[in-house]
Formats: sequence, structure tokens, C-alpha cells
Amino acid sequence: MSQEDTSEFKKGTKSDHQVIFVDLSPKSAAVVELAVEIWRIKSRINKVSIDLSEIQKRGLESSIQKLLKYLDRFDMKIIDHTDEKYNEGMNVDVISFEKDPKIRFPTIKETIEPTIICKGHVIKKGKIIVITN
Repeated sequence: MSQEDTSEFKKGTKSDHQVIFVDLSPKSAAVVELAVEIWRIKSRINKVSIDLSEIQKRGLESSIQKLLKYLDRFDMKIIDHTDEKYNEGMNVDVISFEKDPKIRFPTIKETIEPTIICKGHVIKKGKIIVITN
């Protein structure tokens, strides 16, 4: 490359370097998805915790707590409804009702997806299975 070509290259390169600001803030829907995945991971860890050593349990629980602190920055809460008393006024989607004559009052048997609350408002309804008599 000749000196003239080099100076032209440098000149063109300089003008191509512009400061561009990129919005890296997470989108609301992505944070909600993150909250649901944190809940899923925590649920899965609870199911296999019998097979984990105490050190592994503490490490995983520490990681979950760090992720939950991240959600706290957004004033976001994850609500698992399992074993709660069910009433029709709850802000959840019932996937199915199951019968059990031993049950005295309707109870949420299982949370399929948690309710996500942000700043005191439900932003994603939980999905549940209810057991009734």
C-alpha cells in the first residue's frame, strides 16, 4: 500500500468510528421469563436434593439466592401456590381439577408455573392444578 492509500484508509476508518449507544437493559418479558426459569431450577433442585452433597446444596442455593436478589432489583416476586387453599377469586389459571374425597377444602395440588408479581401487580398469572372433594 502506498502512503497515499494508507492515509486514505486511515481517513476513512476514522470517520467510520462513531459512538453508538446500545440499549442493553433487559426487556420486561425477558425478566419475567428469567423469574419463571429461576423457579423451575429451584423446583428441580428441591426434587433431587436428596442425591446432592451438603456442599452441592449450599452452592446451588447460593446461586439461586443471587438470582433472586437480581429480581429484587426489579421489585419482582415469584409465588409458588402449591399446598395453598384454593378459592375461585384467585388470580391464577387452573389447568385442571382433580377429585379426592379425603380433601376437606379445595387445595392447590401443584404449581405448573408460578405467579410473577412486579411492584405489587400480577404481571404473569400462575398455572395450577387444584384438588377438590
